Amino acid sequence: MKTSDAIKLINAQIPQILTAAKLTDGEMVSDLKGASGIMFWANTVKNADASVKETYVTWKIISTDPASFADDDVRTRNGFVTVDVFTRKSVTSKNIQDLMVDLETACRVDGWRFELNTVIYEPENDLNHLAFDLSKIF
Repeated sequence: MKTSDAIKLINAQIPQILTAAKLTDGEMVSDLKGASGIMFWANTVKNADASVKETYVTWKIISTDPASFADDDVRTRNGFVTVDVFTRKSVTSKNIQDLMVDLETACRVDGWRFELNTVIYEPENDLNHLAFDLSKIF
């Protein structure tokens, strides 16, 4: 499998997973200030209106490492993605706990491993930041 093929698969699957977890693709929303619900973006939020949301999610591809070979060709790749949840709510709030359950469920349904990486508070932004590592063999 070529690296570019793995990237295409990841770029297709992660937005589907986030949508299945009841999130909205921020790229598809024209009025961010008036929009409700939790939104997601690839790599980073795209403007200041997005970053002032109470909770938002970003995701990015970390790598597509070779997992197995056949005749010197990469047969499968392990895709690694980070999903970052930024919130002004407590990480123990029901909304954030429900979000974690929804994310993990959507990932597992689609064959992705879902693991917590870190939980930190960012005082400069007044945000809690939860980072999750996702992986899947393609």
